[in-house]
Amino acid sequence: MGERPRHRPRERRTPIRTVAKRIRRSAMTITNWAIRHSVAVFVLMVILVGAGALSYQSMPRESFPDVEIPFVVISTVYVGVSGQDIETLVTTPIENELQRVRDVRQMTSTSIDNASIIVLEFEPIVRMDVALQRVRDRVDQARAELPAAAEDPEVAEISFSDFPVLLINMSGDVGIARLQRLAEDLQERIERIPGVLDAMITGGVERQILIELDRRALDAHEMSINEVLDAIQSENVNIPGGTLDIGDQRFVVRTPGEVEDWRELENIVVRSVEDRTILVSDVATVRDGFADRETLARLGGMESITLGVTRRAGDNILRITDDVKALSEAFSAEIGDAVTFTFLADQSDDVRSSVNELENNILTGLILVASLLLFFMGGFRNALFVAISIPMSMLTTFTVLALLGITLNMVTLFSLVLALGLLVDNGIVVVENIYRQANTGKPLEQAAMDGVAEVGWPVIASTATTIAAFFPMLFWPGIIGQFMFFLPATVITVLCASLFTALVILPVISARFMRVPPRTGDQTDEMQGLPDNFLYRAYSASLRLALRLRWLTVTGVMILFIAILVLYGRFNAGAVFFPDTTPETLIVNVALPDGANLQASDRVTRIVEDFLANAPDVVNFIAEIGAGTSGNEMGGGGNTPHESRITIDLLAAEEQTRNPRLLMQEIRDLLADVPDVTYEVIAEQGGPPTGDPINIEVTGDDYLELGRVAQHIRDLLADVDGVVDLTDDFASGRSEITLRVDRHRASLVGARTSDIASAVRAAMNGVEVSTFREAGEEYDIVVRFQPQWRMGVEDVRDLTITTRTGARVALAEMADISVEPGLGAVRRINAERVVTVSGDVADGYNNAERLAAVQRHLDEQLQLPPGVTIRYTGESEDQEETQQFLGLAMLSALALIALILITQFNSLIQPFIIMFTVVLSLMGVLVQLMVFQEPFVVVMTGMAVISLAGVVVNNSIVLTEFINNYRARGHDMMDAAWRAGMVRLRPVLLSAFTTSSSLIPTVLGIRLEVVDLSIATGGTSVEFWGPMARAIVVGLIVAAFLTLIVVPVLYVVLEGSKDWLLGLFQRLRQGTNDDPPPSGPSNTPPPNRPPNSDPENGTSAHAADLPDRAQDSPTAPASDTQRIAGAPLTSEDSEATATGSSTLRIAGDSMTDSDERPPGTGTARITGAPSEPRGSSTARLGGGTIPEPDGND
Repeated sequence: MGERPRHRPRERRTPIRTVAKRIRRSAMTITNWAIRHSVAVFVLMVILVGAGALSYQSMPRESFPDVEIPFVVISTVYVGVSGQDIETLVTTPIENELQRVRDVRQMTSTSIDNASIIVLEFEPIVRMDVALQRVRDRVDQARAELPAAAEDPEVAEISFSDFPVLLINMSGDVGIARLQRLAEDLQERIERIPGVLDAMITGGVERQILIELDRRALDAHEMSINEVLDAIQSENVNIPGGTLDIGDQRFVVRTPGEVEDWRELENIVVRSVEDRTILVSDVATVRDGFADRETLARLGGMESITLGVTRRAGDNILRITDDVKALSEAFSAEIGDAVTFTFLADQSDDVRSSVNELENNILTGLILVASLLLFFMGGFRNALFVAISIPMSMLTTFTVLALLGITLNMVTLFSLVLALGLLVDNGIVVVENIYRQANTGKPLEQAAMDGVAEVGWPVIASTATTIAAFFPMLFWPGIIGQFMFFLPATVITVLCASLFTALVILPVISARFMRVPPRTGDQTDEMQGLPDNFLYRAYSASLRLALRLRWLTVTGVMILFIAILVLYGRFNAGAVFFPDTTPETLIVNVALPDGANLQASDRVTRIVEDFLANAPDVVNFIAEIGAGTSGNEMGGGGNTPHESRITIDLLAAEEQTRNPRLLMQEIRDLLADVPDVTYEVIAEQGGPPTGDPINIEVTGDDYLELGRVAQHIRDLLADVDGVVDLTDDFASGRSEITLRVDRHRASLVGARTSDIASAVRAAMNGVEVSTFREAGEEYDIVVRFQPQWRMGVEDVRDLTITTRTGARVALAEMADISVEPGLGAVRRINAERVVTVSGDVADGYNNAERLAAVQRHLDEQLQLPPGVTIRYTGESEDQEETQQFLGLAMLSALALIALILITQFNSLIQPFIIMFTVVLSLMGVLVQLMVFQEPFVVVMTGMAVISLAGVVVNNSIVLTEFINNYRARGHDMMDAAWRAGMVRLRPVLLSAFTTSSSLIPTVLGIRLEVVDLSIATGGTSVEFWGPMARAIVVGLIVAAFLTLIVVPVLYVVLEGSKDWLLGLFQRLRQGTNDDPPPSGPSNTPPPNRPPNSDPENGTSAHAADLPDRAQDSPTAPASDTQRIAGAPLTSEDSEATATGSSTLRIAGDSMTDSDERPPGTGTARITGAPSEPRGSSTARLGGGTIPEPDGND
């Protein structure tokens, strides 16, 4: 007998609903464990509080985040070479190698006299340590092609920490030399402070031992400059003589030849003639002096020296600046009152101000949120439980942020303000639902477990939708993205912390300390507990009317949305990149034509200084002449004596007596009357660095032609209203004294070009021949002609050079000497020559609108030569990139939210209904911008719209699930929509008001100063974050009120239409098309009930007052087959049931006997209302009735 074949067992497929149940049960396991191990949870709370407090105290404070700038600078010095030659000999060979480096976004170079500066901007995704090494490798390859006399290129990464956190200005009537020595002493002490990177001195002088030659004396002795150089180099030396063993000892042999006193240099013998010697003092004067000053600095018009203190990345600004100030004050007391110390550009003041302002905003918002909780929740104890979630979530967040190395700055603190109202939502839902479970008579521990189990999964889902809105912003590229990264990162951290608090800590606290009043009356119908006040009556009437006129309501909302879009397009106030804040620092950049010396720049700068001495609201100002403001903004531009910078410190914004832009215009008017001066007046703004509002790059091959086109563009733009501070970076070059050596004539007398160039450089500019050591310091010994012998072209022509044959030949006999114009600097972008025209937009004008006017004007008036092109960059380029990203982030956020909703509801229609609230919030934002005539701030308002997408859907999720749950209990669609709206009215408003209240201090600019218990107004953070806060508050409140009407109506319209179409399709399939269409929405429960809306266990969505189907439904008649569809089983239904069938049908789903039966099924009846005949749906509240709307509505 053959063996029976084995049958492969049928694969068992797990329904999606079962998977969802398992996930929900596993998610709630941690809650049950926490309740059973409450002591461990309380210990964990103490640990979190302690760790959070310590983290908060130790976290470094900054005004703005210290982001990583993706820039690398390559600087190469080649002394004595013009900018045009630097381009050819140095810049081009290095650029050719750097073009092979990957992930370079832009390469910018500046070739100026004596130096080449190349800046590489990398893509944001690049690791800078890797990029730095790649650049170094390529620069090493380029070294072989550079001139031998050029110094080795230096490669460095740029960081925001390289900029000074504090300026220390020293001034007094003690002479510049003493100021310099005191500054160097203080510099040495400051650099020993932990965390200080360096303290750079500007405006000072460099000590040198100067040997200045008398040309007539040299000629009288028939002596050349080279003889003097050789004599000093040969005599002022220390040459080791090795060692000598004598007996049992070893001696070191030394020949000390260096002078111990600089005056000894006068006695060095230059030449011996028979019995007569010629000393240095015979042909030169020797003095202890200073190098020619390349920069000047004045504070309030008094000569001064400034130390710029920079910190190491990641160190605490507050601690460093406090230590530096304390040291400086002690040093000041040590040296007496002759020198005045002034602290300028103190970032710690900004940090303290912004941190204190936002901390008080958080505390003020906390008070408002707690007050709303107490008012709406109606019980002090439950409100206190929810309020506990705020500090617990905040302190947990501080711990996580500290572990991630994130500092406390304006961005992270505002993120906490924004998240303050969001984090209580989870606590409200959990505590209210535990309270509702406890009201049924359950023990508190069981009530806590059941309450969390009932709403835990929906709470997780609602938190996920909010996180989904902020998640795409983590991938914001560029410097602005790095700057704003801390907002979504902080908000997501807070939301996760609040979810942990809601699912672990609050259930334990509720199980231990919650108090439940004695039960009175019927507790099974939540409609009985609704207040009978004006708000509920008005809402009931409004929702009832909207449901009757549902098609008119939906059409009206769509027309309203379209009308708002049209009106906004007509009456908007334009768009700006970042909000315009009140400046507390102004910067004035002044430039004379290239070639002007330090003294000429000084005269122009004094004009501005004299004006500022009597200007209102000016606290102090420092002038830096020869500050090198041109060149490249990242790499500097070397010494630029024709330029100067004036930094003006104003009163705090709230103390200023007038708009600082009036002062800016007065300075512009002042400089407009000065001939041959270009200038710009800049208001220093907070936030990440951006380009100029007007920035036009003119590119081509002929640099002189580019300069002419740039000047023509400036002339054209001068006619455009609102465009100010027009400048360009074309450097026509200083006049050059050009020596063209006749190699044939030079060779006849034994001279070479290098000999001639070296002699000219030594005579005119000076050459360092040796060093003088004193007190452990080294000072250069410089030989050059006396000032009267280096005044003009004739002095160069009369210079005599001793050739290799010993002949003394005049320079004019070997070279043609002429004065010619030259290029001061050559700038290139991506190896292409470019001249940039930049400008600002006057106060009262919109940047984007003015740029559009500039483009139109140039399109009409500008005729470009062949080979020349223009490109608009700067702020407009940054703004366009930001708009593209925010648009993509919005789509990504909506896609993530939709995916979560589809997973939760297993439907396409209901997620569409929920996400329609995003449109409602956008309506509120646009109306707010129109009413208050505020510009659309690309960054702030854009982030607000994306944030609202994740916040406003939460109330709609709960409302939709409540409608589903009421339908599953047997209520028809109209009655279910009305009931859900009434039950969710208070939680929806509470959620909107708590989230908004945390932002009210930022919106209104009013906050409570906790330390001195006073009311403060204004502040930098209010101006910077105000547009985002206002958009969120208005959008949230408008969406909340409209959600309560539109979502129920849209649900009835779309679900009713779907049911009618399904019925029609079924009749068509059966061939029975005689039935008329339904007169109203279907009474069938939703077929695609979400996994968390399960009638088996009464699971609801997010709400604490979820309908309890088990208690609200009367016991169903016993039957083998039952249908929970809103009507009791009739005799016909019973007779139609097959004998022995044991199937329970719930909205199209079947359950076997092994499945858990619902506690009850059948007719849903509103307690206190008389029974209605089948087909009627009348609900009563406070004496009112809601008849089922007519199908013709």
